[in-house]
Amino acid sequence: MRVIVLGGTWFIGRAVTEALTAAGHAVLVAHRGISEPSGLPAAEHLHAERATWPGHAATFAAFGADAAVDVSAANRSCAAPSPGTSVIRQATRIPTSPPTTRPSPPRDNTG
Repeated sequence: MRVIVLGGTWFIGRAVTEALTAAGHAVLVAHRGISEPSGLPAAEHLHAERATWPGHAATFAAFGADAAVDVSAANRSCAAPSPGTSVIRQATRIPTSPPTTRPSPPRDNTG
């Protein structure tokens, strides 16, 4: 999958970024770029303040994300959606490890 991680360099965001890249997903990390913590996994980066992200819509669209994870909010006002954006209300589970194949249970063809 292709996943955008908004705020993926510290704390939870870094753990999400590490898990996704370790599982082989392509990741675009959007963050302020004030610092680049050492040991970040290989990923694309967009350095921009959260308030300017709507102006980077073309960059986000060009990445072609299947999902986005937002862990960038510092407070309640940061967590509010920007005007003109929508909020996804249903989450999709993103596997962080390859799926396992389980044999199908035997069919009951007696009925």
